[in-house]
Amino acid sequence: YYTEGMRRLKQHDEKSPVSYIETLRTYLECNMSVTKTTAKLYVNRSTLMERLARIKREQSCDLDDPEERLRIQILLKAEQLHQEIGR
Repeated sequence: YYTEGMRRLKQHDEKSPVSYIETLRTYLECNMSVTKTTAKLYVNRSTLMERLARIKREQSCDLDDPEERLRIQILLKAEQLHQEIGR
């Protein structure tokens, strides 16, 4: 069910200590609040904005679209549950 954009984010995360998927998940959990997300991830605003720009570029999606956002949230939640069951 992964889109090409999500596959690219996952590939990035496998090679990097910075997780774009976790950044995206946290950003959406914080209702797209930059302030709450920076506090939760312990990063500064410019770092978060840079990550979000990269995520949006890779995803080729509009996070301001509620349906697109919901689809991503469902996908991320399903992946999280799958990982928890696998443990």
